[in-house]
Formats: sequence, structure tokens, C-alpha cells
Amino acid sequence: MKIGLVILLIIILIVAIVGLVLPNERSFTAKTIINSNPEKVFKTVTNISHQNWRSQVGKVDVLDSTEGREVWIEQPNKGPAIKFRTKVKISPTRFEIEIIDSEDFGGNWVGTFAETSDGKTEVAFTERVIVTKVMAKLLSYTFFNVEDSVNTYINDLKKAVE
Repeated sequence: MKIGLVILLIIILIVAIVGLVLPNERSFTAKTIINSNPEKVFKTVTNISHQNWRSQVGKVDVLDSTEGREVWIEQPNKGPAIKFRTKVKISPTRFEIEIIDSEDFGGNWVGTFAETSDGKTEVAFTERVIVTKVMAKLLSYTFFNVEDSVNTYINDLKKAVE
């Protein structure tokens, strides 16, 4: 009985130490060319109430649809619902959103859109996740890959607009 309790306490201690030393912030940026014009790509990305093209999102509830100040809740197919707010919206070149009202994590997403010489769109998307609580950080590192999230978003966007 005592050996089992000691082993359990050691495991808990190791998990806590790992959680403490993991970085609080993770981010990833990806750039690509999309075979569509910037206006169409920007409109698709910023049309919050119509995000059904995204494979990782099950549902979006728009709470405030005021242009440039949108607030919404995304329910991903896996994981907790996340509340977002538009931070910057400059058509058709820049869109920034931030996570709000979460005790467990925060972060932001930035998308830039530039027209290429042949009328296509060069996009750059950066997702930044900040998690400070030890258990939330462990769960985040275990179940959420920022790079995969951004790459899936790009692939879904290409399918939606090309």
C-alpha cells in the first residue's frame, strides 16, 4: 500500500515538474499561395457566420456581428468551445482575432493577404497559444498541435476558394 502511494506521488511530482518547465507560449506561422484573388480569400476567412468550410470546426455561434468587432464562439469537433473577438480587420489585407473570456488559455491568430503579380493571394497565418496553468498546459501539449491546426486551416481554405 505504501509503495503504491509513493509511486503515485512520484508520478504526480514528475507530471507537475514537466508542466512547469513547458513553455507557456507556442506559435506557428505558415505561408502559401492560394489560387484565388485576395478579396475572395479575405471574405471567406472573415465571414464568421459561414465557417462550415473548416473541417476542425463543428459549430460557430455569432454573439455580436458588428463589422470589425465581431464576437463569436467556436465549438471545435474536438476540445472545448473557444470565444473569439475581432481585433483588426483591414480588407483585404489583414485580419486578427483574439481569444477572450478563457481562464485556461489565451492567444491570437493573425492572417495577412497580399495579391501576387498573377492575381493570386499570398497568405501568411500565425496562430499563437498561451497556456499558463500546469494541467491545462499538459493537456494542450498532449492534444493540440499548433502546426497541424494552421496547416489544416490552409488546406481547408484552399479547397473552399480555389
